[in-house]
Amino acid sequence: MKTTPPAEGRTRAEIIASIANLPDSVQGSISSYTVPTSSGRKITYHKLQYWADGRNHSVHIPKERLAEFKAAVESGGRLRELLAVLTEATVRDILSSAPPLKKKILQIALKGASRAAALMESAADSVAERGIGCTSQLEHGLNAAAQSMCRELMEALLTSEASVRDGYVREKGERHGGTHGKDVDTLFGPVGPVPRTYYYGKV
Repeated sequence: MKTTPPAEGRTRAEIIASIANLPDSVQGSISSYTVPTSSGRKITYHKLQYWADGRNHSVHIPKERLAEFKAAVESGGRLRELLAVLTEATVRDILSSAPPLKKKILQIALKGASRAAALMESAADSVAERGIGCTSQLEHGLNAAAQSMCRELMEALLTSEASVRDGYVREKGERHGGTHGKDVDTLFGPVGPVPRTYYYGKV
């Protein structure tokens, strides 16, 4: 019997990664029934049953696809377990005293990964329908998604409370020059304005 590790000790990122790595997953159950023919021969049919929109749905399963559907239902059970674990981890994170910066970094990283996954899913559909072709548009899209995610991560870090905290000890004769916002050029694009406190002294 397969069990899902407890939420304690697992981060939301780890749980979401486990969900993303699951194969095709469906919620529901498979039932079989036998129908006699006029010749006296019996034929067994299979159907997937699931609950959605307040009612029960049934989908006929072709015999040659039965193994795939059984695997998908089993994977759907693991998905349900992981979602429960994710809920526990999310509640734990909300109640915890984890630094807001770490939470924000995780949110940005997950959002960036979702963008890339959406691009690749669309590309996979295109390849299945029309075959492989020029990948230039896909590459540019992935690069833009990665650049955007990295720029957001840098901005979160550089504008965080810890980063802009003024812990500077003035030297004798120095005067406070005020706090000013400055754009910071990073490899992923400009970030800012980033507040920085300035001091000046006699030359």
